[in-house]
Amino acid sequence: MTKIGSAVTVLGLLVLALVVSQAVAGAAQGKWFQVGLATGEANGYKWSSGAKGLRGKSLTRICTEISMVEPPRNGTDVGEGRDATDCGELKAASDVVVTNESLGPKKSGITVLEAIYRPLIRKVTIVLIGGQRIALMAQAPKVGVAGSVPAFRYVATSFDASSCVKRIVAFDGRGKVVSRQASPPC
Repeated sequence: MTKIGSAVTVLGLLVLALVVSQAVAGAAQGKWFQVGLATGEANGYKWSSGAKGLRGKSLTRICTEISMVEPPRNGTDVGEGRDATDCGELKAASDVVVTNESLGPKKSGITVLEAIYRPLIRKVTIVLIGGQRIALMAQAPKVGVAGSVPAFRYVATSFDASSCVKRIVAFDGRGKVVSRQASPPC
């Protein structure tokens, strides 16, 4: 298989993983939305993130979704993958749903982090152990059908698997801290 064919296959698997996770959730198709949010590649690993939840304006049930695929091994087109989903509700301004998933060895693997917030969040800073900070502007999902996907903001990024998240801080449009979440020990 060519490199282009392998890349198409891997991206197809990432999309399939997001679709399958929706089916596994057992939700009635008419009541739930599902939207892809971000994709990336780091250290040869490909990843995608998405969200799913109840249609309409409510954020009482919303889930993060991450799919990751490692680089092919030993000259083959075969690599392993991993999916992660976390669900929660966004009732209060400080509520957040976060998924933080790693794949591969600490020295060469990656960690993907996705966080979903209420619409007032505009900036998120991820503080790693060791002091490194990753500042991200919170994005709104790009959706075509108005009214079926509730308004929310998200961030999604990747970094080396050897890095460890200490805390995640979310800010509103005026720079006021709205949420400060400590991460579990690495």
